[in-house]
Amino acid sequence: VALGFHGAVVNGMERALVVALIGVVTYWVWRLFKEVVIYYGGRFAEATESSLDDVLLPIANRLGPIVIFLGGGLVALQYLGVNLQALVVAVGGASFILAFALQDILSNIFSGLSLVVATPFAYRDLIVLADGTLCEVRRIGLRVTELYDVNRHSVIYMPNRQLANERLVNMTRPSPDLIDSVAVSVDADADLECPAPGISSACSTPNPASIIMGYVRAGAGVDITVTRTTK
Repeated sequence: VALGFHGAVVNGMERALVVALIGVVTYWVWRLFKEVVIYYGGRFAEATESSLDDVLLPIANRLGPIVIFLGGGLVALQYLGVNLQALVVAVGGASFILAFALQDILSNIFSGLSLVVATPFAYRDLIVLADGTLCEVRRIGLRVTELYDVNRHSVIYMPNRQLANERLVNMTRPSPDLIDSVAVSVDADADLECPAPGISSACSTPNPASIIMGYVRAGAGVDITVTRTTK
């Protein structure tokens, strides 16, 4: 009996040591992930202009520890002889319920990833929303995108799902040059080589890249459309 009890104690201590070793290895894997991967990933994200790493890094920072410790726990349970089949079924059911409850949040996350991959806009781009609001892109986050309303001097936090499904106009692309048109009507006998003062003032913009004038005769007058491109 004493030998049997001693063997059971030794076996229990051995199993406890192995579980403790698994816990220590899991902890150091997490520290390595946090101190090396996340740290240098953050420095790399600051040095690049792409928004993909700015969105993926917070996801990795939040999901990484969960995956690491969950994996370590499953290894420890399997070593102790626990039947993981029932646990996997329970986790699968709980994941389905959780995904259904968090479908709006997950939809915003995946929409944010699609915005980063499709790149309809980038940091500091000027975009016009469907309601005509002119905004500057400040940050593409995990769930929401931060926009600066130029006219109201305020910050708009728009869910990524709504932004991905909305019609947008990017004012910064294909180039940051601004283009506008001015329509002026003059008499038919006016000297088109020497435009009226209104046209001259319309053309006098700072740093004009190009000025295009179109003439269309309309009845007793001439309609002049001045299209100017300003850098």
